[in-house]
Amino acid sequence: MIKINLEKGFFGILAYLSFLSNITVFLLFALVSIAINAQPVADKASYRSPPAGPVIGYSDITSNSHAWLGIPYAQPPIAGLRWKAPRPIMWQEEKQTLDTGSVCTQSKPLFERNVYVGMTYTGSEDCLFLNIWSPSFEPDEVPTDDKRLPVMVWIHGGGDIRGSGDISGGKLAGSQDVIVVSMNYRLGPFGWLSHPALRDKAASLEDASGNYGTLDIIQSLQWVQDNISAFGGDPNRVTIFGVSAGGWNVFSLLVSPKAKGLFHRAIVQSGVPRMASRIKAEHFMDDVEAGHPQSSGELLLQLLQDDALAADRQVAKKQLYKMNANVIVAYLRGKTYAQLEQAYDTLAQKHSRTYLPKEDVYNSKLAGFIPKSNHSVPKLFNDGVVISKDSFETLVLRKRHKPVPIILGTTRDESKLFQALDPSFVSVVDGKVSVKDTQRYELANEYVSKLWKAAGADEPALALSDHQKASVFVYRFDWDDLPFDNGQNLQQLYGASHAMESHFLFGVDMLPRTNIPVTREFEDLSDQIMSYWSEFAYHGDPGKGRDGKLPLWKSWNNKSTSAKMIVLDAPKGGGIRMSTDFVNKQKILDQIARDPRVRSVAVRCQLYQDILHHSHTFLTLGEYKALEKGLCTP
Repeated sequence: MIKINLEKGFFGILAYLSFLSNITVFLLFALVSIAINAQPVADKASYRSPPAGPVIGYSDITSNSHAWLGIPYAQPPIAGLRWKAPRPIMWQEEKQTLDTGSVCTQSKPLFERNVYVGMTYTGSEDCLFLNIWSPSFEPDEVPTDDKRLPVMVWIHGGGDIRGSGDISGGKLAGSQDVIVVSMNYRLGPFGWLSHPALRDKAASLEDASGNYGTLDIIQSLQWVQDNISAFGGDPNRVTIFGVSAGGWNVFSLLVSPKAKGLFHRAIVQSGVPRMASRIKAEHFMDDVEAGHPQSSGELLLQLLQDDALAADRQVAKKQLYKMNANVIVAYLRGKTYAQLEQAYDTLAQKHSRTYLPKEDVYNSKLAGFIPKSNHSVPKLFNDGVVISKDSFETLVLRKRHKPVPIILGTTRDESKLFQALDPSFVSVVDGKVSVKDTQRYELANEYVSKLWKAAGADEPALALSDHQKASVFVYRFDWDDLPFDNGQNLQQLYGASHAMESHFLFGVDMLPRTNIPVTREFEDLSDQIMSYWSEFAYHGDPGKGRDGKLPLWKSWNNKSTSAKMIVLDAPKGGGIRMSTDFVNKQKILDQIARDPRVRSVAVRCQLYQDILHHSHTFLTLGEYKALEKGLCTP
């Protein structure tokens, strides 16, 4: 049996999503976003007067809820406020809040039969809006004092480069008697950019942090604390929950001093702790302490070349050394989103075949399997103000994280969403997608998804349970009952894929990935998932759901060999049940080495290449070298 020496714990693992191409991140956002009601009409029964200013929303009869969309929670971060912490906002006159407002500026990949062919842009820098849903109440019936309802704040996914808070939270709010909030936050280079010049000219430590998207989320939580009582919400029972990048943003809030007291429970759906050092975020690639190929330093060098102010990188570096902080900041503020993203895209094209995340340049033959993407730009910086300088592991060991009750979970087939978009795995004929090699497809999904489970659920649960009294709960989402549609085997293509549980959480009308109405079985499981999540929001323990009739969801227990996690599935797939299943990275790699389906060196090497292509940040540089020398050679 071949064995690889590994770093201990899940904390050595970088963000699981940096492997995504522009196409897959965009589709992730599209798949989990749910359309808002068209052309709502203001309803005087929804008039509320929070301290920020009076608002009027609309009624949704189908979900017995009120909604307020596009409430500004901060001043527009435009012009001189670009790359600064969000500033509070208030108003005097009544606002009609019937539309979500603009999404934050983001690129929209163009694709043709799964082949990336270009990019365009959408959104605005004026995008800091939040949305609220509550059960329907007349103004004089809004709950007060100890009757106020728990608040569930949704943080959207999309790799922190795309997405928005445009969900439909009415069904969750109306059926479970909770207040649901979602928000937009700055994305991509407007959300996260760390550079010494920005620090030098900053008026505050927050302005200097570079974590502007994180600060937006924190500001929205502060707005909730200050204003949610007017909507019947309890500011002392706030649950943050998010999927994918929303999940890693939840992790960042657990270690942010600025988020202290702003939430009381947390749910991470397919998230992994993700933080970048100042060095990686800012330095040049060829510095003694090397930066990331898409660092702010490299970005500026590329911008100077794009503007024909420098003939090549070395000339650009000399030119940059002549620019003081004022000039650099003015130069950056003069750039459009399109210009910034084009520079990032160029850098990704230049370096993706030689750069392995977490390490400096390593000329591995396996590096060619890393996709070209601007998604791996450093984000969520250990600035010591917004996010601690210590690693998540260190903070947990020292009990300096927020020890709140937490739910951690993944889906059984995380990888299939991305494999279904990968031409090396699938073919497209007459608009129909089919798997080329079933065994290869299933093997890659099985092991990538297990690595995801280890990084996003089991190993975090193991560590957190040892260092906090508050309970930890773990789930795996297994529902995969997708039909054949247009000649495509959707169950095989997608299964229980990444972010699938979000469709159940917000109660959609169509089966995921289809235009086919949901089944009774789907609706039942959707009701059960909403019941568990809302019961957790009420009491910090999902228990048996809101009605007390669901299977008991027990907390994770390191000292017990009994069931540790719950499986969420419909009766046809075995139903909701507790399970003893536990994985870690070493166990998974040992399984691959012993797997009877992986008999030949060629098959094993192909499997590892697929793993590196779809989840390369789960493995360290030492593991790459071991794979190359030990597993991919006769």
